[in-house]
Amino acid sequence: MSKKLYNTNDPRVIRTHKQINEAFIKLLKTKALDEFSVTDIAKEAQVNRSTFYSHYYDKYDVLEEVVNDTFMKYLKNEPKENTPKFSIKTLETLIFSTKAYYIDIKSKCKQGHINLIPLAEKVILQICKEFLIPYMNDAYFHKLTENQKEMWICTICYSIIGITSEYAENLNYDMVHDEIQFLFSLVS
Repeated sequence: MSKKLYNTNDPRVIRTHKQINEAFIKLLKTKALDEFSVTDIAKEAQVNRSTFYSHYYDKYDVLEEVVNDTFMKYLKNEPKENTPKFSIKTLETLIFSTKAYYIDIKSKCKQGHINLIPLAEKVILQICKEFLIPYMNDAYFHKLTENQKEMWICTICYSIIGITSEYAENLNYDMVHDEIQFLFSLVS
């Protein structure tokens, strides 16, 4: 993720990140990720390369921030439960947030589904893992070892990625209701 050597509340930093992120997204609409450079991003954002490098390590660092911010918006738009207990609704929230994100990549980015999704999946997996950690306080999970909890989280996260990447285009609630029920029965 981006370098954290700056004040994230500073309006200048916020503005610079916004300019760089918007330039990055604009370039993705017309070029594949491997067709543009940091110089192209800096030029589009109207910042110096040195300014870019004071905030980010490389274009993949920007990609990670953009994926994180965009996916979190989709995740926050999904209805939430009022209980910290793991349920089918928890799975639905993660699956449909991931679906919306995949569709967004495919519609907005040149060759998005070819070269961005594998890179984005790493970020999405981490967000899903962090999303599921609070559920470890559920009484059911207290009997699991730390390794078992990690395996449980990985099983859920990779299942979500697999379901949504395979079926993103035509994924709807009716289509996956049985699959969600099945996945829930496997991990609960």
